[in-house]
Amino acid sequence: MPDPIEVRFRDCTCPGTPHPDEGDIAYLRPFLDYAGGAEALASVTVTDADGNTQLADISEWPQRIGPVFIRRGVIGWNVEDEAGPVPVTREALEALRWEDAYELADRADDLYGGQVLAPLVKRMQMSSKAGRTNGSTPRRRTSSPKRPTPSGSSS
Repeated sequence: MPDPIEVRFRDCTCPGTPHPDEGDIAYLRPFLDYAGGAEALASVTVTDADGNTQLADISEWPQRIGPVFIRRGVIGWNVEDEAGPVPVTREALEALRWEDAYELADRADDLYGGQVLAPLVKRMQMSSKAGRTNGSTPRRRTSSPKRPTPSGSSS
């Protein structure tokens, strides 16, 4: 696996400030695995009362997809507490302050956003190349067709 991506997400908050110059650093995987991508994609879809699935409004995407990117993307960090290194757990990640989590989600979006959108873009391109879809109504003629005249007939 390629090297993780280092993201400085805040000044050092560890007891005794053991890494003041680097600050607190999280390590993001360089790409989402299948489960992470599927979860991220699912987070930006909604199902209506009739059971139809569609994309959520784009203005809702950051709040929907950011937590998935953090949870699935952060694979380590240098955060410590009084007992020593703090394990990267869902609870620890969810306990981050907004501004700290935002830094991680923003950088993760730079890394993963295109990966999550790629299947959607591909699907849209495929459907536009396919032209008319089943259930499409063919163009109607605006005037009635002319009857062919029999060839070789004389009047």
